[in-house]
Amino acid sequence: MNTVKANVIVEEAVLSHVRQHVLHSERLAVLVDAANKALAEELTKPRLDVTPLTADLRELTRQRDKLVGLLLGEESDQFL
Repeated sequence: MNTVKANVIVEEAVLSHVRQHVLHSERLAVLVDAANKALAEELTKPRLDVTPLTADLRELTRQRDKLVGLLLGEESDQFL
């Protein structure tokens, strides 16, 4: 038996075990309930103010463009 066949056999056995013993319908219901509770809790948290991050991103994008322009040999005075 070659390695690929052996891998397929092992993968099928592991997946079969996981489906039967880990991801059965009762367990999935518990996981979905836990996920829904976590999402409901996240909704109660205040939104993050991304304004400072947006400004940082704008500045970093400008710096990146300047560096790319310099690497490409474009006129450096246009980046001042």
